[in-house]
Amino acid sequence: MAAKATLADEARGAVTAGGRMLSSLRGSHTPIYASPQQRGGSDPDPRDDVHALGVIAYQMLTGHLTQGPGPDYTHDLVDAGTPQPLIELIGRCVAQNPARRPATATELAAELDKMSAPTVTVVPPPASPPAVPVPPKPSAEVEKAGAEEEKQAVTNDDHPKVSADGEDEDQPDPEPVPEYELDVVVSGNWRMNRVVKPFKAWRLVTKLPAKVKVKPGEVYKLDIMRSAKDANVQGLAALTDVQSLHELDLTGCKRLTEAGFALAAKLTHLRTLILTESAAGDAALKPSPSCPTSRF
Repeated sequence: MAAKATLADEARGAVTAGGRMLSSLRGSHTPIYASPQQRGGSDPDPRDDVHALGVIAYQMLTGHLTQGPGPDYTHDLVDAGTPQPLIELIGRCVAQNPARRPATATELAAELDKMSAPTVTVVPPPASPPAVPVPPKPSAEVEKAGAEEEKQAVTNDDHPKVSADGEDEDQPDPEPVPEYELDVVVSGNWRMNRVVKPFKAWRLVTKLPAKVKVKPGEVYKLDIMRSAKDANVQGLAALTDVQSLHELDLTGCKRLTEAGFALAAKLTHLRTLILTESAAGDAALKPSPSCPTSRF
């Protein structure tokens, strides 16, 4: 419509060829990346490019290359393990109101740099210990008694040390559990992190149900699908001995009954249990002393 009107104006001598070119450019855009202002024929604005960059970031993080952010884009990014500050920044980039977007791509790059900058914690030097008075030199009799005690201690060292519960304290630590395969028959996502030099966010391994590998030096998180019913979580009963399963996320699981949450309660080795927006009741699942973090 805009191009047809411009051609009619040119025929009447009301517009130049340069003006017709500008009008054509205003109407040119790739629909999936175009901002609402571009689609409406508004003048070009740097925030149109910021909108397109937000769409590209969403596609790269979720793998959805044929669509842009929808109304539930936050859930897509959370499922992909995206940090919350980056989710909020992408939401501002693709905002309907251009005033909410970063003004330019340079400003957007500066905000991304702030997210990737390491946090430096300044630790004050330790305080000097108080002066300890020097005890007087013991007498000859005291030195002789001390020598006898030391001799007796050396003799006792020939025998193994036994703890209060009767176990030999000199026994070496047990060998780490070797890598093994685990059949996880629940509906959700299996994520991992490293014990040494952990990642900033949990990384997605695979969607469940599936067979997963449990490896030394790794810890795991299990996200249960929001629409899961009791039948979809029966496989939790097989995870009670998986000590490296540190976190269970039941966010939004409103279709689980007390029977389903009771299965989660048996995972007493968990470090973190997330119950936000779920249907968990006190009778079915209470925070366990063995689980230091439970979020409702």
